Amino acid sequence: MSIPRFLRSNMLKSIFSPSIFLILATGPGVCHGQTNLIVNPDFEQSGAGETPAGWQGVPDRIPDLFTTVQDELTGGKAGFVQNREAAWNRILQRPRIEAGKIYTFSARFRSVEDNTTIIVSLHDPARQLPVEQGTRTLNVDDGWQTLSFDFVSGDSGRHELRIRNSGTADFYIRDVSLKEAGKEIHAAGLRLIVPEAAPIPGKLDLKAEVLNQFGNSAGLGRETVRWELDQTAPDALNLHRESGRLVIGDDLPSGTEVHVTAVVDLDLSVRETAKIQFLTQSAFRRPRQVILTWQNDPQSTQTVSWRTDLEVENPKVYFTPGDGSVNRTVFSASGVSVKFDRQAPDPPVENTVWINTVELTGLTTGTLYRLRIPHETSPKDVLFKTAPEHPEEIVFTVFSDTHRLRMEASDREYVRGALSRVAEINPEFTLAVGDLWYADMQNHTDTPVDLFVDFFFDQYESAMTAPDGRLIPIVPAEGNHDGRNDGAPFFYSRFHLPAPHKYYVFQYGPDLTIITLNSGHSAGIRGEQTEWLERVLKDHRDSRWIIVQHHVSPYPAHRPLDGGWERQMRQSWVPLYEKYGVDLVINGHDHVYKRSHPIRNNRIDHEKGVIYIGDGLGSTRAPDMDRWFVKDAAAVDSFWKVTVSTDQATGESTLTAVPVFPFNPEHEGSPVYLKKNADGVRVR
Repeated sequence: MSIPRFLRSNMLKSIFSPSIFLILATGPGVCHGQTNLIVNPDFEQSGAGETPAGWQGVPDRIPDLFTTVQDELTGGKAGFVQNREAAWNRILQRPRIEAGKIYTFSARFRSVEDNTTIIVSLHDPARQLPVEQGTRTLNVDDGWQTLSFDFVSGDSGRHELRIRNSGTADFYIRDVSLKEAGKEIHAAGLRLIVPEAAPIPGKLDLKAEVLNQFGNSAGLGRETVRWELDQTAPDALNLHRESGRLVIGDDLPSGTEVHVTAVVDLDLSVRETAKIQFLTQSAFRRPRQVILTWQNDPQSTQTVSWRTDLEVENPKVYFTPGDGSVNRTVFSASGVSVKFDRQAPDPPVENTVWINTVELTGLTTGTLYRLRIPHETSPKDVLFKTAPEHPEEIVFTVFSDTHRLRMEASDREYVRGALSRVAEINPEFTLAVGDLWYADMQNHTDTPVDLFVDFFFDQYESAMTAPDGRLIPIVPAEGNHDGRNDGAPFFYSRFHLPAPHKYYVFQYGPDLTIITLNSGHSAGIRGEQTEWLERVLKDHRDSRWIIVQHHVSPYPAHRPLDGGWERQMRQSWVPLYEKYGVDLVINGHDHVYKRSHPIRNNRIDHEKGVIYIGDGLGSTRAPDMDRWFVKDAAAVDSFWKVTVSTDQATGESTLTAVPVFPFNPEHEGSPVYLKKNADGVRVR
């Protein structure tokens, strides 16, 4: 590491006052990779795992290296942060915070690059969510600049002060302090938790919580909330008031509307109003989150599934060739409605959905169909198209890692925006290479799993309609976050796939074979799955193009190469890819854009090598450009457009894979271009 001339090494010192949690940052130091940066009182360097003297009782990892530098311009000391990636991975301190008190964070920063945005966040580690954060954008000529902000936590206990910047620029930090602000908290709002509608029969449970000026719980107690109902509310209302809660009984006729206001009277009156409409049971059989998959031949079948909140006794769909604009013969097909118990956020509240699935068979090859899911008031119409027998051109897309931790408005805009750009490509179908939601974050957030699942399917249904009006079918692979060592029940209850389901093969026309594998999440890599893979590759060796998708990459651009999944795949699967002539391997997981060189025998081979592309949407991470197999990579959101074209006259066929950057269209990537002659031999 190179340190500017006006800075030189010195020893770390700090002052820690337990009464005000004051930390003078006279020596946070260099942080390599993903190690955590913490203020250290008594030493300059320490090996990983050692606990420095005077720093007992601070639980967690110890950095690999600390460095303190002397700022000769001011005569003070500062810490130099080597910021390898933009992530919440640097922890300044773990102070103990009391709920309901206001604290002030302050520190001075100096950047070595222009337009460096410093972000400091106080995290509640119990929920892994930021309580508050402050930002400051710096330029080199600004010198030392102060970042200061107030925050209040709704929970008592040890929190984490984390620091990063918006890019990967290095920066300096000094004079860090965290102390009680001596300011008063006041009520500034109410959070009213209310469903959109209530069923008949059933009970409506409303909750209200007082918020402070920071948007967090004011810690004032829910007993301060009182409830008001409008004068038109029917006398049949069976009300039950608790502290901060209002329960309305179940004797209301369909269509009843009730206006409810939650009020808190403190120094100022804060009011929040909600309008609730009571609906019949049929409203809870309204088809939602419709998706299309395949369990069998895409030339003659189509599987449709949708979610309802109550059982559909005989789920049925109607379908007809064409777009429905002229009178045609209408067919019908029936399926099954399966109860699925979701993770409830507050048991014993019933939290069950029904997954309804119908497979259409005997369809005509290369034909557009209109499908209707019937309902009394809200039927759902969907267009889909069967695969042609000999397609001259096949266009499909690839995305992954749409999971979001917060699911706020900005997250909805992000996922919906990305998927809308995918749909604009007008693909025949899309590959989804895992981590579509969080099913394994129960130790980090109080959000139930089913809300993460609903978030994905709501965005998918709203965004994934092609320009020609078709709902785009999905060909998914399981990711490490889609389950939690439980067989991924959410994943396989919603996606109905070819046997053996955890991994499967999908043939689209005679020239394109897509193999989906499970990279160790609910099926082991070695043994049965590898044996199945070799059988499938043997059976499809005459296919013109063979593409494999699985979530984790054996050649990652960001994560360690020696990880368990990565190493097992290089030992078990990569030799089979090379033996049977796999053309392209598609991955996610790393949250970076990546395109590899052609690889064979663990070296670059432009004649017969396999190309690996990916690696996902999501919060981007910095790739390691020094890895020998990386041809192109960047910390930028991306998905891929893949086109397979076949000249029926000459028999020549091409495969192109072009990266698309939905939020950075000016970024230039490195496309894949492969060509084969009529004999299926790759030519340059």
